[in-house]
This record gives sequence, C-alpha cells and structure tokens, in this order.
Amino acid sequence: MVNYTEFRVRYGETDQMGIVHHASYPLYFEMGRTELLRQIGLPYTELESMGIFMPLSRLIVKYFAPAKYDDLLVVETSIADFTPLKIVMTYRVVDKHEKLLTTGETILISVDAHSRRPRRLPNEIFELVKNSI
Repeated sequence: MVNYTEFRVRYGETDQMGIVHHASYPLYFEMGRTELLRQIGLPYTELESMGIFMPLSRLIVKYFAPAKYDDLLVVETSIADFTPLKIVMTYRVVDKHEKLLTTGETILISVDAHSRRPRRLPNEIFELVKNSI
C-alpha cells in the first residue's frame, strides 16, 4: 500500500533563497507516515490511547533536487518492512511533474508509553498492518 499526501511548501519551510530547508523533509515524511497509518485504519492517536508510542530509531534522507516556496509536492509513503517491534517506512517526495526531489527511510520502534521500553504490538494491530501491505 502506498499513501500519497499532497501539500504546498509554506514560506516558513524555506531558507532565505526560497528553497525548502533540509530540515523540513523529515516533517514531510511525518505527514506521510501519519496519513498512511490513518489510511490503514490505525490513527496514531489510537496507538497512544493503547499505551503505545512509535519513536524513530533511524532517519535517512537523500536529496536529489530542490523544492521551492509554494511548490505543490507529494510525499509517497509505504511500509518496507514490518515486525511486531518495528516498522520500516520509505518515502519519496516528488513535485507536480513527478520529478524526484528527496527519498527517505525511517525505522519506528514500538515502545510502552509508560516505561519507554520496547513492547510488541498487540496481535490485532500487527494483523491490521500486516494485511494492509
């Protein structure tokens, strides 16, 4: 499953030259990740209400071409690997002409919200995600 999240670059995401600042891309990945989980039927707020947090343990970003203020972009998000303890997500950010601007990968680890220690996802959550990829 791939989620396509479309958005416009806001002025505050750019540098003095009007180019998207490199630190903005992880925020774009987060938008895609949140929408993919929602599309699966698992809003992140539902995970939190179950006492599960999914912090990032790794972030990789590769830059190919710049985006500029007011550009219409799409972040394409998919799940590359999934276990009861981690989710590996991949990202592609493209412009309206489908030109590749950035790629990325994140690893999210399932942890208990109180102890902050690794925690396996409940079976029903695991099956929901597994059946969607």
